[in-house]
Amino acid sequence: MTIVAVKYGGSATASLTPEAERVVVTVEDEGPGVSRSEREKVFEPFYRIESSRNPDRGGVGLGLSVARSIIWEHGGDIGLATRKGGGLIVRLELPVGSGFRIRAQKEPSSDSETTKPRMRAVDDRGT
Repeated sequence: MTIVAVKYGGSATASLTPEAERVVVTVEDEGPGVSRSEREKVFEPFYRIESSRNPDRGGVGLGLSVARSIIWEHGGDIGLATRKGGGLIVRLELPVGSGFRIRAQKEPSSDSETTKPRMRAVDDRGT
């Protein structure tokens, strides 16, 4: 998810939030986003949003379809939302099996008083 966000949005911010019985991963970018009417369509095999894609960067429209299938098989879910100020938010939820504990080093988040693990990826190749 982060690689695709960087590819189409220029940069991405990912966060990991451990909860009691699941882990939530969100990836936000500042790209063109996905319209509300296309949010379910992008999960269909071979569907592409042509107006927001650079044809030189490839892709056949299988990534989100395959990702959703795998996530659902593991009892999780994936969804899309519009980012405040433009861009896209991808939210992935995966269950944590019994007997597992989630550990993460937490650092202060600049956008709130809470702490959560964070990562930032930026495409600086100049393309």
